[in-house]
Amino acid sequence: MMTVMKTRKSCFSIHILVIASALLAFAAGQEQQKEYVQVVNVELILRVLKDGAPVAGLKKSDFTLYEDGERCEINGFFENHRRIAHAGEQKKQLQQPRLYLLFFWVGNPAADVAGVLDEFFTSVYREGDRVILSTPLKTLELPSPEAIAVTRAAFLEQWRQEAKDSLSFRLQFHGELNRLLEELVRRLVEEIAKTSETSAFSEQEDTSLEKEINAFSAQYAMVVQEYQIRELSPDMTAFEAMARSLIPSKNDKFALVFFQHDTQPLFDVANVRGFCMTKKIPEGIASKLADALAKIEGQAKNAFNIRMVSEQLKSLFIQANIQFHLLFLSPYRNEGHGDASSFFALTKSEEIYSKWDLVMQEISKNSGGLRLNGDNMIDALDQAISFEDVYYHMTYIPRAEGGGKRQIDIRVNQPGMQVIYGRTLEMKELPLVKIAAISATSQLIRLEINDFYPIAREGIPTGFVHVDVNGRQADNEPLRLLLFQGCETDGTMELPIAFPQPGSWDLEVRVIDQVTGRQDVKKAKVEIAAAMPAPVPGKGPDPVLTALLARAAAYAENLKGAAFHFICRENVSEALFYPNPIDTRMPAVPRTDWVYDYQIVGRNGKIEENRVLLEKNREKFRQPNAQLETMFHSYFSFYMPVTMLAREKQRLYQYRLLGKEKVNDKNAWHIAAVCRKPGAIPWGDIWIGEEDGTVLKIRVDQTSIVGFEKLAQRAVERGLLPAITTVHEYDLEKHGIRFPSKTTFIEQYNSNSAVVVRPLPTAGTENTVREPSSFERSRTSFEYRDHQFFSVSTKAVEKPE
Repeated sequence: MMTVMKTRKSCFSIHILVIASALLAFAAGQEQQKEYVQVVNVELILRVLKDGAPVAGLKKSDFTLYEDGERCEINGFFENHRRIAHAGEQKKQLQQPRLYLLFFWVGNPAADVAGVLDEFFTSVYREGDRVILSTPLKTLELPSPEAIAVTRAAFLEQWRQEAKDSLSFRLQFHGELNRLLEELVRRLVEEIAKTSETSAFSEQEDTSLEKEINAFSAQYAMVVQEYQIRELSPDMTAFEAMARSLIPSKNDKFALVFFQHDTQPLFDVANVRGFCMTKKIPEGIASKLADALAKIEGQAKNAFNIRMVSEQLKSLFIQANIQFHLLFLSPYRNEGHGDASSFFALTKSEEIYSKWDLVMQEISKNSGGLRLNGDNMIDALDQAISFEDVYYHMTYIPRAEGGGKRQIDIRVNQPGMQVIYGRTLEMKELPLVKIAAISATSQLIRLEINDFYPIAREGIPTGFVHVDVNGRQADNEPLRLLLFQGCETDGTMELPIAFPQPGSWDLEVRVIDQVTGRQDVKKAKVEIAAAMPAPVPGKGPDPVLTALLARAAAYAENLKGAAFHFICRENVSEALFYPNPIDTRMPAVPRTDWVYDYQIVGRNGKIEENRVLLEKNREKFRQPNAQLETMFHSYFSFYMPVTMLAREKQRLYQYRLLGKEKVNDKNAWHIAAVCRKPGAIPWGDIWIGEEDGTVLKIRVDQTSIVGFEKLAQRAVERGLLPAITTVHEYDLEKHGIRFPSKTTFIEQYNSNSAVVVRPLPTAGTENTVREPSSFERSRTSFEYRDHQFFSVSTKAVEKPE
């Protein structure tokens, strides 16, 4: 397995949050200049585009605004033109301080970053401006005009070091890939030598050579995917924090982002083929290896090409009204492995268009900035300086008071126009954030927050706060950090937290409003119960459980290497008893049934599936490449036993033997598996075959379901406790491998009290409704029948325990 060093993704996400915190000081410095008024208007900042270009010269009469379908009067409107402007311009005007963020994601140590800084400080900067210089890992702020030379030199030194470190990381990854391939070729040569000593070699046979290639391809695909996830995936929370921190300031704000396209270290397929030939690897085997590598390369290039940027993120950058210029640089390829005689001749650097590219392009488009070719960095800077942005400021009187959700529709009475807008609310005075209540369980901390600065998010007042939680169990021990997280809130938050051990804890909770900078600190004592019973002192591990886990781990190895290809009939049923889990008085939705032809192929640790819809509610269909329409979907059910029982995974869990049971007339041990630390891994109850260690059934604990925290938070805020049951059954056996036969989701809710009493939603009425204390909202099941297997095999060899 390859060793992966500390990556840019985690550091950069934290660093963006640091930038956001730094920007808050600028916003706070401007608050004294701002006059707050009672909320009588809803404010909008909007841009109008035609063929992608900003439109100027529109009048108030050109716009029509609707709120919740009703037309509203626009009572404030003006057009604004803005550009960066040179230092000597607008001398006759009152010059307000401006904010500049210059961000350099440039991996080429020879790039002319120094020239860009010189041009900026000579042509753009004027005294009073705030300037923040940033690399992916560090931020430097200009303290005064006299410190330009010192700050510039320190920043260039930091950037060059990061560029060299990034290059070193990529070179190390190239080296790891080379060693991976060289080890494969060594094993292939040894196998060929053994084969030639015993019998004639046949390329058509399913030999150990092909097994080696399949195992190698799976490992290569895994490390490539891990590299992309770690290095090329953006953190949306970090970008949201940066945008929110800029919203309070009304001064001109500009971001100049020099972004060099990422490259992905991959194998050079042609050179790999040639290398295999020099080692006398048969042509057929070399071709299979080359085909596998080419397929993984294609998957790597396409993995990040599609990205849906949330409407919320777009709206935040429009609200912040920052002009965001994105200046692209071509990828840096001079990494010392292009020479065929060099150590890195077997690898190459392939350009990857990552999610970062798409996210920042979308932000630039919606914030009125440019997207430019930045290879000539100084010329690109000059283009950004000369560009003039056009946006409109509009206010209207809302139809009703309060911050309820409003559906806003803005139309322009001219053809071909696209309107992009963001909304802000003005307040009478800055609120002082308060912590109203604190409670905790072994895996969650619950906070009630009042008087945060609300930012309109889809019409709902939402706060953006930072939460620090420190705790200790004894008075004579120092506080230890338990939680450090930025998050959104509408007043109630439930955040995952890991207590090192159960017992009584003294907590100190600090909440900082990221917009106002105001904070509140509260102390609380909580009792944390043990997630599992503590082991009996002096008692060793249960020999029955140890042997059972060993058999299960051997079975998991078989699953890892399983290759299969079959089609079956998939019957899907969904009964939705209550369309709205909060209002059980709404009428039930009829049960829906689907029938699919389901084709599934498993190889190299991945599953490819294809569905053809045959029936929906007994109506005949023939819809290829059909997608599931159910509320709940099941992912990776086949490989779930690997996740929870593989040898290398068992250290992540604590297991407890619960007893013997019968599952479909088979003797099984029932065990509980609880993850030792909260994380994105499933856990719950498992039923394991007594004789062979195969997994017969898994019941997943609801708290490990992806998205459960948000669902639970919404339910708890309304006096309900979710009880989501997910059961995977493995009743179909083929060649020692068990396949999923049925998956069931049951969505149930219980109230905190015997009866829930809630006012009717109709405005002005005093009637109430008594709702049941427990109800099942929905039940979804997937059943697989009539299998037609074309192949089932495994590559793993079970070792005696």
